[in-house]
Amino acid sequence: MKRIAVFLVVFFLSSFPAGAEYVPGEIIIKFKPAITHSITGQANAGKMADEGRKNLGRVFRRADLDTPEIKRILKGTGVLQLKLHPGLNVDETLRKLRADPDIEYAEPNYKVKAFATTPDDAYFDQQWGLKAIMADKVWDVERGDTDNTVVVAVIDSGVDMDHPDLVGNLIFPGNDIYYGDSDPNDGYGHGTHVAGIIAAVTNNVIGVAGVSWYAKILPVKVLDDDGLGDDLKVAEGMEWAADNGARIL
Repeated sequence: MKRIAVFLVVFFLSSFPAGAEYVPGEIIIKFKPAITHSITGQANAGKMADEGRKNLGRVFRRADLDTPEIKRILKGTGVLQLKLHPGLNVDETLRKLRADPDIEYAEPNYKVKAFATTPDDAYFDQQWGLKAIMADKVWDVERGDTDNTVVVAVIDSGVDMDHPDLVGNLIFPGNDIYYGDSDPNDGYGHGTHVAGIIAAVTNNVIGVAGVSWYAKILPVKVLDDDGLGDDLKVAEGMEWAADNGARIL
């Protein structure tokens, strides 16, 4: 995975707190570095090395688990998404896995949702936020570099790919992690609003001004059209964005 020069949470998503809602029957585990490569060196379970299968089987046996379904592997990270067999208690399974010496952490696959409701006002209260941070004074001094644009991944509900005040700053096609295709169009609106805050085309007469004049938006859809998703889809979106040119997430 490529290193990211700057990390900024711009997707405004919230994981539910402990005891809150999670995907039924699913857990996320992360292995310790000593055995990470043998298990998650490949992007899917079918290509896992024999050593990795042995390590994985040993962990499952110690937790009294019949081999669960491996739904997703975050390649090279030590992170797996598991689907437990029906009837297994998630909390009890997590307790056993957390006690395993090869496991760094084990947790439910918490659901996530867009953190705020996007208003439908045409100019969102005349963008008082830009005035509050004195963006206009900053722009007098620096507006960025048109020859060295920074790619910002908006990892959210998608982006309206035809929005007249965004299209000039979008990188096509982006990606749709949630529905598994290459169409990251926004069915909820939150990601479009976030993209506009970051990099709506500025000084073009129409719409609003983005904080950055020249940043480019890489749309990554990790939420459904109701603004809901889960931790692993967010993580997968971050991984994809970092591997596809994003400098800021």
